[in-house]
Amino acid sequence: MKRFLLFLAFVQLLFLGSESLQAQSARTKVTMLSSVERFEAGKPFKVGIRLQMPVGWHTYWVNPGDSGIPTEVIWKLPDGFSASALEWPIPERIEALPLVTLGYENEVVLFSVITPSASVKKGSKVAIVAEVRWLECKETCIPGKATVSMDLVSAEKEIPQSNAELMTVWNRFQKEIPRETIAASSEVFPDKSFRIKVQKAGIQSVQFFPRTEGKIALAQPFSYKIDSGGVEISGRFEEFSDKLAGVLVVKGVSGEELLQFDSEVKTMSQGSTVVSEKRSLGVILFFAFIGGLILNLMPCVLPVLSLKILGFVNDAEGDASKAWKQGAAFTMGVLISFWILTGILVALRLGGEGLGWGFQLQSPAFVLGMIFFFLAMTLNLFGVFEFGASLTSLQNQVTDKKGWAKSFGSGVLAVVVATPCSAPFMGAAVGYALSQSIGLTFLVMTFLGFGVAAPYLFLSLKPEWIRKMPKPGEWMIGFKQFLGFLMLGTVLWLIWVYAQLQGIAGLGSVLMASLLLSFGIWGWSRAQKVLMKVLSVMFIIAAIGVSLPESKKIPVESFSSARLEALHQEGKPVFVDFTAAWCLTCQVNKKLVLHTAEIQKAFREKGVTVMEADWTNSDPEITKALETFGRASVPLYVLYGKDSKAAPQVLPEILTKEIVLKALKGI
Repeated sequence: MKRFLLFLAFVQLLFLGSESLQAQSARTKVTMLSSVERFEAGKPFKVGIRLQMPVGWHTYWVNPGDSGIPTEVIWKLPDGFSASALEWPIPERIEALPLVTLGYENEVVLFSVITPSASVKKGSKVAIVAEVRWLECKETCIPGKATVSMDLVSAEKEIPQSNAELMTVWNRFQKEIPRETIAASSEVFPDKSFRIKVQKAGIQSVQFFPRTEGKIALAQPFSYKIDSGGVEISGRFEEFSDKLAGVLVVKGVSGEELLQFDSEVKTMSQGSTVVSEKRSLGVILFFAFIGGLILNLMPCVLPVLSLKILGFVNDAEGDASKAWKQGAAFTMGVLISFWILTGILVALRLGGEGLGWGFQLQSPAFVLGMIFFFLAMTLNLFGVFEFGASLTSLQNQVTDKKGWAKSFGSGVLAVVVATPCSAPFMGAAVGYALSQSIGLTFLVMTFLGFGVAAPYLFLSLKPEWIRKMPKPGEWMIGFKQFLGFLMLGTVLWLIWVYAQLQGIAGLGSVLMASLLLSFGIWGWSRAQKVLMKVLSVMFIIAAIGVSLPESKKIPVESFSSARLEALHQEGKPVFVDFTAAWCLTCQVNKKLVLHTAEIQKAFREKGVTVMEADWTNSDPEITKALETFGRASVPLYVLYGKDSKAAPQVLPEILTKEIVLKALKGI
């Protein structure tokens, strides 16, 4: 939809053209070709739209990628004639990292099948007319429009095209059209990764071009896993889609083949596999239980459950006959937490959200909270502060002498940290559960919960096992510190997850916040005076403040000539960004330069007002402003200084941080 709206805006920009066999608009030459010199009534024939770009310029494929707009052909045909959808040759990857587009450099021919009316009289002369609209880009992008036409005569029998030069070009691009449609299955996971499976023997190498416009992350390389039965392609979505289409360039023992596919996308749980319809419910429940059992050994769960081992050791000299109550409390904590999470997940999925197991780990705020919580637990295990004389005293106050509430809380915590993990057998069970009725979903997830709680419940029902545990002693200090390293591993893993969500800037902020939080907790545990405790609290508050995401962009005003003139006369510096959504260079400059923290800080310090002249949609005021600088394309960057009488600086089309900082230094 986004690309469609951009295209509508682009259409409004295109108002210049010509009507001839060959037309020149902007820098690209457009020509119409035909497979026949004379056509037969009712018998389809092909025409081609040939675009010849100057050296270094390119136009776009049906899926332009991260920027650009595909070429459009609007046919104007005689009554009774029809034209098929365009046939697109295999594109090229045009990289201007971090953005990647798909298109054609130098030359391309786009094909369409024309079906003439069966009632056309022999000897009739008809005009095949096409209005062609495209976007051509180099460092700048220029929209183009031309009308091309060709007169053809109806004959008793079709006469093929005989122009050898034209047919050489024709045949070259005809070989680049995918012909064979192949079956494919597609799956998408909660982390926006996808997997395409194509069954075809003898593949040696493959290249994938997605036709699903604006959905696939092209800058991240695709992964190809080839075996004797076919190929598995993995990548990432920019945004979810219920369909995935594309073309494949496959090289095998029989040479190169061009294939195309169009598949429905199946939403999967993370780490899941496709479940056969023939599997019985009993097998699925067994898988769920075993998966939950194995989940206890996963790195994200083991540290938490290891803490309960210490609890058992401490209880070994107590009333072991009552241990089953703690086991029951732990189990209820696990089950109730599973039911709550499953209820939330089912409600969100019914509302149309494509979520799966571990969905809350997609929330940066939740992950950040877990980092802080587990970091505090790690410090406790390392002896920075002790239970009963620290933050955990509150928990002890609300638990009874037997620690039943504490066991219940441990069960809740085990589920919270288990959600991002997946274990053998578990994936198939969860994938099945999320595709079934609400009742079956809860049943499968309940068995998964029982699997998680089973080891603790079994141990609590066998008090004699508790008595065989070592007696409390000095060894427990070393064991606690060992568990601290396991917990620290969980903290590091959560920091990695946070970095995937928030990028390198988020990684830096959470590392600094973790340091401040650790120092604050350490200071609080050793403070004897009120002032030291206040300072420690300030460090903890600072940790929270540092971790909050910082606004990346200063406020941007929409372009207005009157507003620009007023600011300029007041002696206020103004930076005008003439841009468009379909301009690749514009988007690269924004990502690599203008929206970086360094440049945003410089704008802020210099008191620069940033104005964006968005030329995506036709705007006479912006067009006129471009003309004052002798330009008919974007990008254009203009910096007005404080001196209202001084001429503004015009920056290069391709920006660097040094260029912008040097220009700002001079105002």
